[in-house]
Amino acid sequence: MGTLNFSSGQTIMRRGRDSREVWKIVHGIVNAVTRGTMMPMGAMKVFQSADPLWFYLHVSCQISAYIIGVGGWVSGLVLGSKSPGIQYSAHR
Repeated sequence: MGTLNFSSGQTIMRRGRDSREVWKIVHGIVNAVTRGTMMPMGAMKVFQSADPLWFYLHVSCQISAYIIGVGGWVSGLVLGSKSPGIQYSAHR
């Protein structure tokens, strides 16, 4: 990773990740797993024949996804506070 200055043509290379990059990765993975996998999995009603077990799986998926998803939302808030002057109005 690096920075390219178009006016001077210089590149500044840096090594490692800063804390914003780590928060971006955490935010993306947590929200993809909770909202992209766990919520839809808990919303399916395919196994109605296994009624008591399926209900508990449904509830545990939905509650877990919600709680972990709140963590993803908080990571987005932290990421926003670490990025002063940057507005992601479409993503909000």
